[in-house]
Amino acid sequence: LGSQPLTWSLSEVPAATWFSLDAVSGTVPGGGETLLTGTFSSAGLAPGEYQTTLVIACNDPLSPEAQVNVNLVV
Repeated sequence: LGSQPLTWSLSEVPAATWFSLDAVSGTVPGGGETLLTGTFSSAGLAPGEYQTTLVIACNDPLSPEAQVNVNLVV
């Protein structure tokens, strides 16, 4: 764990109306952690598979970006 604050932001590629997060940016104190909650909604979606990628950008010079696949099956 680092001792410096970590500033981060999230984006969805492509944008997904069926998925939302309780925060899309923030700062974590050095040595700290942050819990994010994601919510899926199948309202109005046709049966099928839906995919997006969360792109997490931050000020860490060794790992400035991470990607997380998000999938929904209706």
